[in-house]
Amino acid sequence: MLRFEVNKNEALLQKANSAQYQFQQLDKSDGRKMLVVGKHGKPAADELTDLNYKYQQAESVDEAHSFLEKTATYPNELPDAIVCDLEVTGGSAFDLYSKIQGNHFLSIIPFIVITDINDAQLKSKARELGIDDFYTAPFDSDDIHARISFLMQFKKEKRKFNFSNEKVYENQISLLKRAIDVIISLAALIILSPLLLLVAIIIKLESKGSVIYVSKRVGTGYNIFDLYKFRSMRAGSDVELKKLMHLNQYKDQGDNKAGEMKFFKLDKDPRVTLWGKFLRSSSIDEIPQLLNVIKGDMSIVGNRPLPLYEAEQLTRDVWAKRFLAPAGLTGLWQVSRRGNEEMSVSERVILDNTYSENHSFWLDMKIILKTFPALISKIHS
Repeated sequence: MLRFEVNKNEALLQKANSAQYQFQQLDKSDGRKMLVVGKHGKPAADELTDLNYKYQQAESVDEAHSFLEKTATYPNELPDAIVCDLEVTGGSAFDLYSKIQGNHFLSIIPFIVITDINDAQLKSKARELGIDDFYTAPFDSDDIHARISFLMQFKKEKRKFNFSNEKVYENQISLLKRAIDVIISLAALIILSPLLLLVAIIIKLESKGSVIYVSKRVGTGYNIFDLYKFRSMRAGSDVELKKLMHLNQYKDQGDNKAGEMKFFKLDKDPRVTLWGKFLRSSSIDEIPQLLNVIKGDMSIVGNRPLPLYEAEQLTRDVWAKRFLAPAGLTGLWQVSRRGNEEMSVSERVILDNTYSENHSFWLDMKIILKTFPALISKIHS
């Protein structure tokens, strides 16, 4: 079996996490390994040996595929890039690219196609397949080196967001769920319109500021949107947030330690107005979010959309899974342990992830039916 020499310089690989470092070190390859398939890439490969590249050549699709499949069992020996002729013995670069996409280790290797045919349709096909780059010979070896440097870093960062060996969760809202959302929201707004008008008048009379409070929230698939609520705090309360971090209900709980403030909630928030306390305890302040439901920003049932300062800290796979479910007005967290100050950050995210993995029409119906008792319990607590 053909093998490349294993790269021993782990320190440099760690430094390479920085894109800036990558591009500052374009004159060093640190022994990068390249698989050249066909004849067009060999001249460039010969030049790249001056930059400490090592390369292996394959003459056909089958030879290249066989070599890659064998070395995939030794990931450290895989090439750092594949440079393949458009037409090679036994097929084309497109055929080889398609063959390796089913293997996780092979699919993340930068794949560059080279040819002496300048054809826009071929370039378009390569782009549609997901091939990383398409060069027409002759080309500059320094350009290839710079491109490989970029693609190695780009694919490394992209790989962090892949869920390896896990179920793929759909984040599309079904037509049935969407229809129910719109019907319920429109009906509720019409029925509650006299109450909404009264609430708006009282808010305006109690304190200065707008009736509706708009905040940026992160919902399904990290989509950022404007969330609507009746204002329950005095105007300008956002700027006071940092001063109140020490009062956070989640401050000392599990994953919220050591400055990782994933969730923020105050037991007795001094920014809330007297009327605002009632609006919050009754959840009337959240009724304007029915407009968000109609707009398609969120659903009736789902995981609560989070403020930006919370969502930006939940990027690890175990946390990010919650964002694959629809964002919603109510959800598992709200009907099970809402407001329970003993619930840890991890427990809350487990509930959100549970909904992400199992959300369905019947689960939504159960949550809706449990929402009303949960609201009554909250008002009396």
